[in-house]
Amino acid sequence: IDRLSKRLLLLHNQGHARPLMTPTAKRLVIDDGWHNLRNDLTGKIGFEFRIRSTDPLEVTHLGMWDYHEGDHPVRDATLAPNDNIIERPTAKGSKGRTLNASHTIELTFNGNTLASASTQGSSLDNEFRFTKLPAPIHLQPGKLCRLTMSTKADDGDQFHNPAAYDGLSPEVHPRFEIVRAIYLTDQGTTPIPTYFDAQKDYWRHRLPVGPTLKFR
Repeated sequence: IDRLSKRLLLLHNQGHARPLMTPTAKRLVIDDGWHNLRNDLTGKIGFEFRIRSTDPLEVTHLGMWDYHEGDHPVRDATLAPNDNIIERPTAKGSKGRTLNASHTIELTFNGNTLASASTQGSSLDNEFRFTKLPAPIHLQPGKLCRLTMSTKADDGDQFHNPAAYDGLSPEVHPRFEIVRAIYLTDQGTTPIPTYFDAQKDYWRHRLPVGPTLKFR
């Protein structure tokens, strides 16, 4: 794949549907966007990423997105979209945010766990719940890291599908390069299932929302 094709794939998969400015919030996921919701997988969902800048980064919190109680999927996770079933942002008048189950968020590098945190006792910060780490974790630029959250089918806690049909892509802090979305089970690492047999490039630069982190 040539350089232009790689760039076009990045723009298509990552999505740029609104002006992107340098955010003041020091979170990996700045805004959740509004891809379809799902709660049909058991295992760990997340993504691989690298730090873009030349400076190291200190991770201070691990967290995950917490959906509004009034939000529901517009279709089954593996059902093909059509023009009569459209994705939508958070419903107006939705109730508060709450998690029905406990989840574990893990930050790993080269198969080794750098940090792990539970959502029990986490604090809500806008759309996300965060747990402060006992000590900051230092990440070096260019290293391929992995951020995941545990999930169980029908546990009541939704996450955003990594790819939208007609929704809005999440906004990621420019210090991070998202490499690919992933799904981990006892059988190993696979792409997140979708409604068709997607090629591996389909999951490049995409992430489920999902796990996130804070840094300084």
